[in-house]
Amino acid sequence: MASIGDAVGPLTLDRPFVASGKIAVTRGVSDSTTLFGFYNSTDSMRQNDSQANAIPESVVGIHIEGPSSEGFFFYPVYHTKGDQGRYPRLRDCPRIYPDGASHDWSLEYDPDGAGGKGQITVSLDGHSATFALEESAKASGTRFDRFGIVTSWIDGNSQNVYWDDITYTVKQ
Repeated sequence: MASIGDAVGPLTLDRPFVASGKIAVTRGVSDSTTLFGFYNSTDSMRQNDSQANAIPESVVGIHIEGPSSEGFFFYPVYHTKGDQGRYPRLRDCPRIYPDGASHDWSLEYDPDGAGGKGQITVSLDGHSATFALEESAKASGTRFDRFGIVTSWIDGNSQNVYWDDITYTVKQ
């Protein structure tokens, strides 16, 4: 496990938080993943020997993941303490190509969305995917203390991803 991120918290699922900026992907191959967003510097670094879940614990973020022949899916993910990692139907999510083009992106967490369960919305160049949290997610006590890049539990090949003009919530 590895990560690099700025101290931001603690943030919880009880209050909104956001991030946005520019992104470009210059290389991506089949079975490659990049995960970035809000995470916990301790919980998210735990090892996982299971191949059943790719998303580290205590994460709300964005996955960039294949199939490379159709572009890479750009989608919201989360994993709360004591739960499983979750994500929406991928075919409904925006796609990004490893062509070096600059794209606007955003990540928004709304604790009042989805009837009060909370929801994550990810946007890429105005195309978005919204995903509701499970009923128990907010009660999990999950805290986030970093914003940045964190290794997925299941990973394959690498991607070259560049970010610029990033803004994000730092404390509540």
